[in-house]
This record gives sequence, structure tokens and C-alpha cells, in this order.
Amino acid sequence: MPSEKEEFVTKQYIPMGEPIVQNDHTIIYHVKCLCEPGKPDGILKMYRQQNREALYKRLYQLDYSEWPHIYNVKYFDGNTLVVEKYLEGNTLEELLKQNKENNTVFSEEDAYRIMKTNGPRGRSASDVVLAKGLFISPDIVAVDTAAAKFFNQVREMPLDTVGHLAKGEALKVGTMNLDKLNVKRIKM
Repeated sequence: MPSEKEEFVTKQYIPMGEPIVQNDHTIIYHVKCLCEPGKPDGILKMYRQQNREALYKRLYQLDYSEWPHIYNVKYFDGNTLVVEKYLEGNTLEELLKQNKENNTVFSEEDAYRIMKTNGPRGRSASDVVLAKGLFISPDIVAVDTAAAKFFNQVREMPLDTVGHLAKGEALKVGTMNLDKLNVKRIKM
């Protein structure tokens, strides 16, 4: 009887030829999606010995039109498998690389667990709040501003005490005015 991982790869998503990318950490295949009606082609990525399931499930919720839609995410035996829409040979990593070459870089602020006291290591589980937050933006000042406002719900952190935000805005690196931006809030 095939394992759940083998069934996922051989019954739901069939690799179409040799890997597009293969190294010690990642294998990427162009696949035929048998379980996705109307979605015949996809990209199957396997991250070896890396649990990226939570990150990709959050990206799945975002569903930005510029990024390939993520069809499926599974975590098996220490490996994360991600299936995303096939866009003329572009994987999410390739699109992010193109954005970087065009000077568009996405910043990420992970607020899954927030240390509220006794940082940076803490002394007990009561020092940590499970907030389950993630912020992504091409504007580094905006992403840090959003994160600081979010952290302020757990522990007082007035924006004027986070000096690099005003400095970044003054240097025109980004904006602290989140109302000017198209912010998408997604609850999971």
C-alpha cells in the first residue's frame, strides 16, 4: 500500500519529466494536476527537512493576483510539499526574484509567537503570547509599522518609541500611514 506522500505525488500530481530544480534542499517539478478540475498544470515543490507548511498556508490565504495561486500544501516525514499554479514557467520564488531584480522586495514580519516579558529568551511559557500574525509588504516601513501596532496589543509599544520607523519614512524608504495602502487582513 503506498504511503500518503507517495499517493499525493503519484495519484494527485504527476511529475511531467525531470525536475526543474534539484539541490540538497529543494526539488521542483512541473506537474499535471489530476485532482484539480480546470487546473491541469502546476508546480510541485518539495522542501527537504523543512517545515514550511504554516508559511505556505498563510500565503494560500493571501491569494495575491501577482503571485501564483497555491493549490495544496502538505507536510510529510519532515518534508513540505507545495503545489502552486503554473504560470509560464514561473514559480513563486522566480516571481519574487524578478521583483527583487526590479527593485521590488517583499518584507515579512513574523508575529506567530510574541515575547511579552523576559526577552529575548523568556523564563516560562507565560512570557509568550500565541498571536498567529504575519505581515508581508513591499514597503519595509509599512510592514514594521503594522507589526509594531500589532505588538502594541500585547505590550505597550508606542510608535514614537520605535525610532527607525520615522527615520525610514523621512528618508522616503516607505510610509507609516497604513491608511494610504491597500491592506488585506485575513483571519485563519
